[in-house]
Amino acid sequence: MRRLASVLGALASACSALGLGPSRECDACAEGAAECVSEGLRRCEEGPNGCLRWGAALECPGTRACQVDRCVATCNQCRRGAMRCDPGSPALQSCATGPNGCLAWSEPQACGNGQICLSDKCSACAENRQCAAAEVCASGACSAAADREYDFNIISAILPARADGSAPDAYVALAVDARLAGRTSVVNGFRPAWNESIVATVHASSQVSMALWDRQPGVDEPRYIDGVDFGDPVELVHRGTMSGTLYDGSPTTLIFDIVPR
Repeated sequence: MRRLASVLGALASACSALGLGPSRECDACAEGAAECVSEGLRRCEEGPNGCLRWGAALECPGTRACQVDRCVATCNQCRRGAMRCDPGSPALQSCATGPNGCLAWSEPQACGNGQICLSDKCSACAENRQCAAAEVCASGACSAAADREYDFNIISAILPARADGSAPDAYVALAVDARLAGRTSVVNGFRPAWNESIVATVHASSQVSMALWDRQPGVDEPRYIDGVDFGDPVELVHRGTMSGTLYDGSPTTLIFDIVPR
């Protein structure tokens, strides 16, 4: 038994000297060693305590593969299990083994149910505009939103004259939950054209209103001309025309466009 232990000890010393195994009892591997594991290639490196240990396994770059103790070139075009959006169409491709045994991109497969290929997967949306009014696009899916921004594009109006026959100095004020969210500039005339946009955040339960006002000269308070209320965020997504009739029978028209961001 003593002779066997002596032989084993001598063999271990020889292996250590040749770099074929751990050189100290605390070493888990030989300096400079490398090996392939399921996660990729790992190398022998010094740990915090000064002893040699196996480092984390790293995937071989590109389409190279790990063989024995190194990354080598292969006939593969892609990595197993990878997905991508086909560069030539809005379809999805997967990386699979081809007839020659090499990994290659499959034939493009169209996304179903009105979905699009985005960030290497089939998704319901790429931006908020592709979702319903009360939803936002997050990670390729439409979901209910606590709040959302809208562009309130105030285009033009047809307005009646003041009591003295003069044209109003009109502007449009936007309110969200009874708080002023923004207003256009003041334009004089019976057919004012603003073509201005007001950006406002609307919550799912918000009350939104737009009102036409006349800034009368010499009067502190503006004159209310007409207005429109939106009780449901779904109503906000449209190009609309507000038409009304004042108490004296005079018609008013406001043309606007509301677009979710």
